[in-house]
Amino acid sequence: MSVIGMERPGASSGAKQRALLSEWWSHPLASYYLVLASVVMLSAFGLIAVASASSVWSHFDDGNSWSYTVRHLAFMGGGTVLVLVMSRTNEVFLRRIAWVGFFLAALLLMLVFVPGIGREYYGNQSWVDIGFTQFQPSEPTKIALVLWSATMFAQWQRRLDDLRWLWVFLPGSGLLVALVAAERDLGTSCVLVAIMLAMLWFVGAPLLKVILPICSAALAGFVALVAIAPERMSRFAVFFADLPVVGRLFDGVAASTSDQPLNSVYGLASGGWWGLGIGASRQKWGGLYNGAQTDYIFSVLGEEHGLFGSLLVIGVFGVLIMAGIRISTRSATMFYKMTAIGVTAWFGVQAVVNIFVALNLMPVVGLPLPFLSYGGSALLAEAMAVGVLLACARHEPQAITALRAKRVAAPVVTGVVAAPRAR
Repeated sequence: MSVIGMERPGASSGAKQRALLSEWWSHPLASYYLVLASVVMLSAFGLIAVASASSVWSHFDDGNSWSYTVRHLAFMGGGTVLVLVMSRTNEVFLRRIAWVGFFLAALLLMLVFVPGIGREYYGNQSWVDIGFTQFQPSEPTKIALVLWSATMFAQWQRRLDDLRWLWVFLPGSGLLVALVAAERDLGTSCVLVAIMLAMLWFVGAPLLKVILPICSAALAGFVALVAIAPERMSRFAVFFADLPVVGRLFDGVAASTSDQPLNSVYGLASGGWWGLGIGASRQKWGGLYNGAQTDYIFSVLGEEHGLFGSLLVIGVFGVLIMAGIRISTRSATMFYKMTAIGVTAWFGVQAVVNIFVALNLMPVVGLPLPFLSYGGSALLAEAMAVGVLLACARHEPQAITALRAKRVAAPVVTGVVAAPRAR
């Protein structure tokens, strides 16, 4: 019997699945839904992880094992409002508030040093106390830097070959980085520099004349921030002490007695393939100290959900980063391109650094895991950035056409929602 022309079992179904996937990927709003779905998944993981990881420290702190979880839920509610509001904005509005955000961020960073207002925790002078609450100005500074930088590049897009624009960009962005560095906030300083470099690289700034000198200056500042902080120097000494050649540089440096990094690895290893179960983490009972719900939340997640859960979270971050790059490459204006790449670099770098710290692949620098770690300032700033990224996705050329067609096809929807927006 001839088999010529016969289809292999499952061939047609596989072709249909590929066709459906290709059709979905080419959908005008695919970028929008990829960002939205990945952020919702990460936030859901974060709520579960915070509820478990913070229970011990929360009980120790104020006698209520659920107080941190309730606060996290409140921040998520506020963040949801910010996402909805910012996702409906457009380039005109965002460019108008960019300079306001820049100066407001600089002012708030300066307030950190005002006696009676600024607060120091764990060696970082990075909190502002306004009576009824405290917050970290360095967190909203990230989105302020992204919007201000994107506005600058949009204004100079026809003169980028003339490097005189650097005389405005470098002092402005450098001011924000310097203020955060003066707070001794090493982690956030690194993220701000990473945002700068990503946007400069994407806009085509010269490697030898611009990017490498900035990298050299950032490296020198990084070393200085480590050297002037005994606790941070101690942590770096512990990390590098066992390395050949490099370890000799830390001979005689007092080693930290903190065993957080080692306990973090223990937690991840004990999780196995599928984890110990929700709430069953052992390291949150003291091994990770006060970092279980912040810097080391990935360790608790890996311990309770295993390798599968850890890889799932990493995969979702990969989808978010891929969607951000896709938005940047598909955007029609320089402002949207640069805004999308700035937000993507922020989320990507911060997630990689936090996960590497949890795996003990780099020293502790004090960065939360986006959407998962406990912390109101960080969560609200990230929500604002997500809203801006969704706004960029909604203004892809094909997305604009699809949304306008949808409005025309649904005349029953009236009022502000159905009204065409200024582009």
